[in-house]
Amino acid sequence: MDSSPVSPRLAFIQLHPIKALDSVHVKEARIGPGGGLELDRAWALYSADGQWVNGKRTPAVHLIRAAYAPDLTAVSLSVPGDRRGVPTSTFAFPGDTAGAAEWFSAYFEQQINIRYSLEGFPDDSIANGPTIISAASIDTVSTWFSGLTAGDVRLRLRLAERLDAALPQPAVVRIGPGAIEYDVGFLVAVLIAFAQQKQERLLGAAAVARRVLLE
Repeated sequence: MDSSPVSPRLAFIQLHPIKALDSVHVKEARIGPGGGLELDRAWALYSADGQWVNGKRTPAVHLIRAAYAPDLTAVSLSVPGDRRGVPTSTFAFPGDTAGAAEWFSAYFEQQINIRYSLEGFPDDSIANGPTIISAASIDTVSTWFSGLTAGDVRLRLRLAERLDAALPQPAVVRIGPGAIEYDVGFLVAVLIAFAQQKQERLLGAAAVARRVLLE
């Protein structure tokens, strides 16, 4: 067993300022009081009946492109190739929820409401901190299914942070001030179970991503 010290390096941070839409790479991110990354999933789209509007329920989400100002103070929304000619529009972020809600309502042809939270709207409200995974894990998962690339895996999992490190087995990754410890072997087992359970959805999302999402 390799007992050499593990020195993982945080090589990549990305935020998804609007839940279900494009990510943006950042050099640094602030962790808020609740443990989430500030401005990650800060806007969430809701239908009139209070349901999330996301790629699982509304495939048309995948056609929307969101481009952010370098300082994340504005977002430009567009739908390339849309036959209805939905205009590209830029909104102050995160302040102009009303203007953006009108744009989304016109595109989806239904009332859309936008809710804002500085630390976002995570899928898991209990373990809502940033998700960290190694580049090697992403590469390995991409080999499990034919036609799946590492980029597809990143798009599907929508991760916040990536480590570049070769983690020996067994190994423990500590996140935070000694508060949470993850056994790497356990994480791999969970990831395998997740991939097996979600295989069809993972492949479906990858196919959609290859067609309509920008790398």
